[in-house]
Amino acid sequence: ETDILKRLYITNTFNLNIIIYLSIFVFFFKSILFLYNMKYWIFDLDNTLYQGELNHYRQLRNAKKLFALIKNLPGKKVLFTNGNGYHAKMCIKAMKLENLFEYIIHRDLIQDLKPSLSSYQKMINICNIKLEDQCIFFEDTAINLIKSKKFKWITVFISPYTINNKNVDYSFSNVYIALAYFYRLMNNIK
Repeated sequence: ETDILKRLYITNTFNLNIIIYLSIFVFFFKSILFLYNMKYWIFDLDNTLYQGELNHYRQLRNAKKLFALIKNLPGKKVLFTNGNGYHAKMCIKAMKLENLFEYIIHRDLIQDLKPSLSSYQKMINICNIKLEDQCIFFEDTAINLIKSKKFKWITVFISPYTINNKNVDYSFSNVYIALAYFYRLMNNIK
């Protein structure tokens, strides 16, 4: 009787471990597959693609590594900034990020600012984003990310000061670390 109970215990423990490992595998596989099917990668500009005080556009450096990281992402790339058109253009030029974004959405274009829901709706209309499209949004302001959740976007908080924020999906100290993380996830299924 004791022998049978031991065998049952071992069998049940083994089965439980298999179920746990399979669940973990399925979770990571779905996450990775989700990233490969990402339709839109949406980036804020100030304090997201670059960090720190900006006194002049000459302070911005050529961002070759950032260009390569964003360019090689699957799907469309969108810049969505509260800055004006001139600011967006000058930053992109200084960082050598020209021809990287399919859409550059700024406050002059939409006559609106994040976190207003109407600003998101205007951006969505310009970019032809559908509710079922998978979108990931990189932003340095938590309220802007929280508002984007209404559109079912995956949210990535970029801030050197606040790493843990329960209202967003991911938090990183800078965009380079964030993109490296998502590349690692995507490369796990190759």
